[in-house]
Amino acid sequence: MKVLLFGNTGYITKEFIEEAFPNSDVYIFGEINLTGLKKVTVFKKTEAIGIAEILENYRFDQILYLSNFLTYKNQQIGELERLQDFLKNTSKLTWSNIIYLTGPEIINLPQDLERAAENLCLHWAHTYSGSLKIIRSPYIYSATQPEDYFYGLMSNIRRNQPIRFDEQPDEVANFINSEDLAELVYKVFNSWTDEIEVLTIPSPFQDTFQKLATKLQNLELSHSTIGFQSSNKLSPLYQTMDKNNLRGRYGWFIHYSILDDLSDFYCQFASESKPLRRLEFRGLKKISID
Repeated sequence: MKVLLFGNTGYITKEFIEEAFPNSDVYIFGEINLTGLKKVTVFKKTEAIGIAEILENYRFDQILYLSNFLTYKNQQIGELERLQDFLKNTSKLTWSNIIYLTGPEIINLPQDLERAAENLCLHWAHTYSGSLKIIRSPYIYSATQPEDYFYGLMSNIRRNQPIRFDEQPDEVANFINSEDLAELVYKVFNSWTDEIEVLTIPSPFQDTFQKLATKLQNLELSHSTIGFQSSNKLSPLYQTMDKNNLRGRYGWFIHYSILDDLSDFYCQFASESKPLRRLEFRGLKKISID
């Protein structure tokens, strides 16, 4: 079986591939920091190779499109343009099962760009009888993706720089471990139905940014001061009900909260990052001894 991963691919890890596509030949078109994996082919972006050329020359059984909306406080632009280009070149791919993996459903705030992207996908599926499912997921986090929100937090902690959250203390930190998400992707692809669906992953833990701040402070990895800026912005309300019965249909639920993951996440971040300068390392070493 041939699988294409496309879009916001910086979150793809070796573990994600092994969990979601254990027996497949995986092809990746996008930015990624993976080398030397068996049965994984990475297409380098060049003027001569684009998504049109890849889809024309390869027959993919499954396609996973990762949206920019999976990144918390996403600063990247061009999601709709990239999605339109992708869909334009998939109008004849009646043999491909496609998952569009996007960010979470927010009940009380407008999501104009997110809904526009979903509507593009749904219009494509109904027009061309495409085989499509949309999954609305909590935000992903990464120890290796410089554009990632948590990567930035860990960079500040490692260098003893202050952290000031502009979220409300009681705002939900709605994040998902990528391996949990990979397990659901595997189950959806391998229990595929012809129905065009929008599946929403609920936010089960209700971990708040106040709890996150406390956990970061308790890691005792640095002298970073951690606090909150005064803010009047409305906190997002995320979907908490399993309205698509993901647990019943797929035997799936989120195992790990971001708070459970934080210590291991920082260790992974530190191992992947460039070595600290001597004075910075001494500061961390002293704290760990104390």
